[in-house]
Parts: sequence; structure tokens; C-alpha cells
Amino acid sequence: MGSTRAWAVRSKPHHIPRMCEFLADGMVAIGWPGLGDLTGVDRDEIRRRLKPQAYTRGDPRQVGQQSGELDRFVNEMRIGDFVVVPNDAEIFVAEVVSHYVYRADQERPDDGYSHWRMVTYLNDRRPFARGDLPDGLARALGCQITVFSVPIHDVWSLLNVPGPPPTEHFVRPPIFGIEQLMERIESGRNLPERNMEAAVEDLLRRLGHDAKRIVFQSGRIDVAINDLSGKPEFVFEVKRSISQRTVRDQARRQAFDYAARTGARFVVLTDSDRYEIYDRKEGLDHGSMLIGSFQLTKFRREDIAMLDELRPTAGTI
Repeated sequence: MGSTRAWAVRSKPHHIPRMCEFLADGMVAIGWPGLGDLTGVDRDEIRRRLKPQAYTRGDPRQVGQQSGELDRFVNEMRIGDFVVVPNDAEIFVAEVVSHYVYRADQERPDDGYSHWRMVTYLNDRRPFARGDLPDGLARALGCQITVFSVPIHDVWSLLNVPGPPPTEHFVRPPIFGIEQLMERIESGRNLPERNMEAAVEDLLRRLGHDAKRIVFQSGRIDVAINDLSGKPEFVFEVKRSISQRTVRDQARRQAFDYAARTGARFVVLTDSDRYEIYDRKEGLDHGSMLIGSFQLTKFRREDIAMLDELRPTAGTI
């Protein structure tokens, strides 16, 4: 039971509600047409198949993010794992009972959902109310991508199933010179914000960004990454800590105001350790624009996709 994981899979492939089909067929499914059978296919090959697809819009970040979601569904998910399926105000929970299944009969460009996992719906197939979720699970479901990990112990708590004592399995972030960066983050705690800004710059340079495109204190923006035309693509609002909700909410409002003024697509809230990443093209409110978060000093394997969002692309190299 200790190796069991929990995942969220959204119930609207192509933005079409499919919860009735999910329950009737005892499965969860995702869209991504045109990729064919992904049985035995690793993330590099998934990425290769995604690149020519129109729905990635030729955006390297979209390819990176979507390949991570597909890899989780196809390769990381295991029989015995739990799946949390949000359906508006209702939340269903199921147990995975099959390996990845490709359904060629569901391969349609506009409304298909050919990538399946067979599941057994729990709680007598009845949903939980969103307001009854443990806080950690409720916060995790604020992420707007399609397939992502959620806290397993919160799922056990929701199901009233005893699990092992909570443990965290952290990994080394795949960043060049990460030890020096970690030391800088730890030594900079409780120091003025300028120290956090310098640590953010350090991270961005280690991820491969050109130092000339990393801009400090431009107007009221703490840190920005400019594209090749010199316009901000990312704006970073840097605080000494973003662990408190009131501080985080104020920082988010400021950052989105700066992004609206400059036309920057991405907004990042950070204290140099924790990062929240928003894509302004992904929704109409902050919740729908949030694409994910990670913490460098408590980095998890599933956070790699979010870290990749900060790596340079052809437009910022």
C-alpha cells in the first residue's frame, strides 16, 4: 500500500462532459487524438508524436506539458492506484484495475477519447461533494491540467481507509549545479527580497536562459524574461515567502496587473523556493489559469513537467 499513488483525471475530454460514459463503462479516458496506440511508448516518443499535432499549436511548452500528462496516464499510473475524477461540484474516486488501453473505435479528431484506463468506482459509485474534500486535495484540484498527481493520504482520508503514516518522497531537481542553488535558497531565507530575486535569476540561468533576457526591476516588475523581440514573456513576483495565503493573493494581484500592462503571457509567484505558474491564455480567472506549482527543496518526480515550463524555448533562447 505504501507505493500506491493517487491521480486526478478530468472528465471532459475536448471539453465535452463524459462522466456518464466514464461511469457506464467503468473507465477514465483522455483525448489527444492522432497519436495512435501508446502501449510501450516512452515520453520521448510521445513528445515526438505530439509535435506535429495542431492542438499543440507548435508551442514547445505545450508539447512538454502534454507529453508529461500522457506519460503519467500511460506509463506512471499503476493497477491499484487511485483516480480522483472531478465533475464540476462532484468528485468521484476510483481504483485503477487495468494497464493502459487504446480504443481505436474512439479515435475521433473532435470528440474522441481513445486512451483508457479501466477502473472500479468506489463509494458505491456515488460522488463526494467538493466541500467535503480534505484541504490538500481541494487545493491540488485547483490545477487545470488534465492528468496530475494528488495527495494519496487525502484520498485515503476521504475514503476513510487507513493508510501508512504520511511520507514524502523527494527527488533531486534536474538542474545543473542544484546543490549550490539549494544552499543559496537556504541561506537567503528571511533576508531582503533582493536576495530571493538573485536566487530566481540563478535558477533561470541554470535552466538555460540568456542572462541578457532576464530583467530586474523593470517598472514595478521584480523579474521578467523577455522574448527575442524584447517584450516580457514571463513576469515574476518575488516575495520573502508565499506560504501565507494573504501574501500570495496580494502578490498574484500585483503580478497579473503587471502582466496585463506588459502583455506577458506567463505569471510566476515565487519566494525562490516555491513557484506557482499561471498561463493567462488558459482561462478567465486565476484558478483556471494556474497550470501548476513546485517547491525546489521538496521536489517530487511529478514536478518535472512544471519545472520544464520555466525552461527556455525557441522564443526566449
